[in-house]
Amino acid sequence: MRTPRLPLVAASLAAAVLALPAAAQAKLPSFAHASFTANVGVGGAKLGQGVAAGLRAWGGSRRGACDDLGCIFDDPLHPELGSAVLGYEAGRRGKITKVVLTAGFNRSGRPAFKAPLASLRGAGGIHLGSSESAVRKAYPKAKPVPGQAGFIGLRGRHGYQTFFGFQSGRLIQIVVEDGRRRG
Repeated sequence: MRTPRLPLVAASLAAAVLALPAAAQAKLPSFAHASFTANVGVGGAKLGQGVAAGLRAWGGSRRGACDDLGCIFDDPLHPELGSAVLGYEAGRRGKITKVVLTAGFNRSGRPAFKAPLASLRGAGGIHLGSSESAVRKAYPKAKPVPGQAGFIGLRGRHGYQTFFGFQSGRLIQIVVEDGRRRG
């Protein structure tokens, strides 16, 4: 006896449609400032700042998926837009310890440099998608990161540091973090 496939297909389609609204609610940040500063912060969220203030600078926690260690801001329906992470310690009442911007990737796996993440500007107009030579020119003290091919790093005061990640000669990731050991 052959079982009809229509109910199975209909049930799968209904489950997919029900899952769409939850995924569609995730959004990229809406930055208070369209800039980043090496060893300080990104888009109005600064290292050492209170989590609530940092989240407000990025449009609020409802835009991202948050837990006790940080918030991830992305749009699962549009991976080409990239993602942003706001990391913190001691839960939502703690301080910001890491900010990460990562370029999105198109269907062929190549980096895609789209707003709002690629619209943030640093020294010398550096942004996601900038050439490696432009980043090195804007940040001449940045050095290669040992054991991390494709990354250069810049140390600042208070143990803060910034890393720039490259793929095919283009800036695809910016990490600003508090590099002090915790424990």
